[in-house]
Amino acid sequence: MPRLPRKWRGTFWWVGLAALGGALFVLAGPIWLPAVGRALVLGGSDAKNAVVTAEVLGIPDSPWIGEGVGSDRVLVAADWIGAGRARLVVMTCGLVYGISGCEKAQESLVARGRPKLPMREVPLPSSPAEVEAVAMLSEISRMGARSVIILADSLDSRRLNRLYQREGRTRGIQVTVLSISNPRFDPAQWWRSREGRKAVVFEWCQWVGIP
Repeated sequence: MPRLPRKWRGTFWWVGLAALGGALFVLAGPIWLPAVGRALVLGGSDAKNAVVTAEVLGIPDSPWIGEGVGSDRVLVAADWIGAGRARLVVMTCGLVYGISGCEKAQESLVARGRPKLPMREVPLPSSPAEVEAVAMLSEISRMGARSVIILADSLDSRRLNRLYQREGRTRGIQVTVLSISNPRFDPAQWWRSREGRKAVVFEWCQWVGIP
């Protein structure tokens, strides 16, 4: 059997090792890929089963009920207010096609036969989460409230926990961040859809620069 020239032998071994590593990487995907998704979700923070209470509920990101991401958070807030577990909702409200996200959420609740939320709106154009955390907790501080529960989308719940806890400490506000499952994001299967892959890559990029 002919032997490879000496100058090619090193290259051959490196190519073989790279191919073997790639194969192991792919085969181990079902083990490490779910861990990548779950690392974004704040553990032990299921809002639907939580027993904590606070003066105020905070909902970032201008959720539009019935429009996928964010809708469950508005419904959970309505349930908590109805059960007396909080007295007010503070929501950041951006404009989407000239319509306030907060206004749309209230209209959608009424359309479902639910009462409007007692709400303090924080008008805020599309902004980084850091800016949004400052704006929301500044408003809560002006209200004189000393405790808030942030209802976060599961996808960014761990990152928002870091941001809101840090800002809450500077203002003397007790912050609890709770995660609400997003039906469009499955941390155990995120790589199987184009939307899931984009969401996870984008979310990990948001961690850059966060101390």
